[in-house]
Amino acid sequence: MEHLFDCAVYILVIGLLSHVVGEALPRGGIDYTRVPFKPFSWEKSGAVYNALHVRQWKDHVPDMSRVSKKMVSKKLSAVTRLEEMERLIKETCVAEIIHVSLAVLSLMCIVIWPGAGGVIVSILCVLGNGVFIIIQRYNRPKLVKVYERLRRGEHLRMEPEKIDTECEHKV
Repeated sequence: MEHLFDCAVYILVIGLLSHVVGEALPRGGIDYTRVPFKPFSWEKSGAVYNALHVRQWKDHVPDMSRVSKKMVSKKLSAVTRLEEMERLIKETCVAEIIHVSLAVLSLMCIVIWPGAGGVIVSILCVLGNGVFIIIQRYNRPKLVKVYERLRRGEHLRMEPEKIDTECEHKV
């Protein structure tokens, strides 16, 4: 069980460090219209995420922006300007970078705890971070669609609950 404790400490440390790194990452160079942030063809314009029923559960997972007031709010109702919408889109990119990094770094638990225990902890961490990656990839195309509408001068304010239905990607 000492290896479980070691893995827990490691996961805690990389989690805390990832928050600091995420806050420090410059947003200026992020291009959400290019790989790896633009939708992939295998995502089938969001059909993959619709099959996973992401809309039903995405708001029930923890969100660091609810805890840390220094973070950009993920509430669309707080967005009043075009620049804020672009910032929100870039925040989804940063969140994806951080969660992909955490998933990869969590594989180190296999080294920290050789055998089945380390494999199980690593798999749980990959799956846990995978949930957040899925949410970012689900939300971003919808946010980009709203952003493009705002840039064209349409609907300066949109009700957040309508975003999923109005911006739903059909196959």
